Amino acid sequence: RIKLGTESNGGFRNITISNCVFDHCRGLALETVDGAELEDVTISNITMHNVNNAPIFLRLGSRMRGPAGVAVGKLRRINIGDIVVYDANPKQSCIISGIPGHPIEGLSLHDIRLVYPGGGAADDESIHPPEKENGYPEPSMFGALPAYGFYIRHVKDLTMANVQIGYEKEDQRPAIVLDDVQKGRFRFL
Repeated sequence: RIKLGTESNGGFRNITISNCVFDHCRGLALETVDGAELEDVTISNITMHNVNNAPIFLRLGSRMRGPAGVAVGKLRRINIGDIVVYDANPKQSCIISGIPGHPIEGLSLHDIRLVYPGGGAADDESIHPPEKENGYPEPSMFGALPAYGFYIRHVKDLTMANVQIGYEKEDQRPAIVLDDVQKGRFRFL
């Protein structure tokens, strides 16, 4: 797994991650929950196989274990592209979640191919995951998810281009669920 956070008082800036293979492990995680800024990150040319939780997990939260008086952090200007994921955990889609009043900003997801095993039930489509604003950031914190590809909420200025989402066995949930997404631009194959 490649992970920025959980402890994030100092922040993360101007980072490039490229040309990596994840095999039989956890996915990519960018997390800021203690008031730090996580910004200007580019991630590209990643292949993931047999991922046992969310392949892509971006979390802006308000656990606030840093010094008193620190404001909620920022998660912004993130560019993720040229990603291939197959055989990921079907119970956890890619999760991108800010919190009410503090959206993730300036997120670009492009040239991504996800293939899940599938098998999700239509009943799961009505699930509304809890916010858990001050919880430890982990993909399992939200429980079952209403989408099999991407669950995206509290995001401002989102671009998704050339994203392919599929499954090996039918999944009755939608591929993408958006909740409180402002200024979204989408181009799918």
